[in-house]
Amino acid sequence: MAKKSLQQLLNGVTVFGDYTVIGEGKDSPKNRYALCLCKCGAVKDVDVAKLRSGRSTCCKECAAKSPKRITNLRHGMKGSAEYNAWASMIDRCYRENSHNYQRYGARGIAVCDEWKGSFEAFIRDMGCRPSSNHLLDRIDNDGDYEPANCRWATPVQQQANRRVTRTVVYGGEEVPISELERKAGLAKGVMAARLDLGWSVERAMSEPGRNKKPTHLVFGESLTTKQICEKFSIDRQSFNRRLRQGWAPEDVINHYRNG
Repeated sequence: MAKKSLQQLLNGVTVFGDYTVIGEGKDSPKNRYALCLCKCGAVKDVDVAKLRSGRSTCCKECAAKSPKRITNLRHGMKGSAEYNAWASMIDRCYRENSHNYQRYGARGIAVCDEWKGSFEAFIRDMGCRPSSNHLLDRIDNDGDYEPANCRWATPVQQQANRRVTRTVVYGGEEVPISELERKAGLAKGVMAARLDLGWSVERAMSEPGRNKKPTHLVFGESLTTKQICEKFSIDRQSFNRRLRQGWAPEDVINHYRNG
């Protein structure tokens, strides 16, 4: 199997925090390294995996002078699971080069000001994990990272949370979308996709499933969500999110055109 190029491994990204990738790094039988230039001028061999995860963003000399480093020395928890959860939360919400940014920061998910600037505030509000099986979880998956919306949860609890977040009012009751899909004989995910397009619950249930994907009429053209996002250079998750908020497709397009 052909060895992947450095550009492929980094998805074309060349800037990671204060590091700029300038070429292949040293040879290693275990890890792949990139040759990086720090903003201070130092040239270092950096593990590619650490660049992608956000664990390496500058040289040791610069890290030692950073406010975060001083904070780390004070709380003594750098490298702990709780600290890594906090750092990863900041990374996926604010670092555009993060591989998870499109699922968080690009969707408008943010971190409350106090947590964003202080690990101590985060650990004060959240406490330590109850067990090694607990992970940082948002109760409302469309909400921000803040004390009222976060908890330590097991993978089972996280999965249950994801399952119950999509509900609609039907017949005067709040019903899970998955239940309505079963009643209507629709494949899993079909009704949710239709609702994301702005369909009413009744229409989403009544129309039979088809192989043809639902379309929007925008500026005289009938286009699928994918076609709209590609044509107008709009992030698909952001587009669908605004549709769920009640925006018309053309209004979403104009918002990004004028933005």
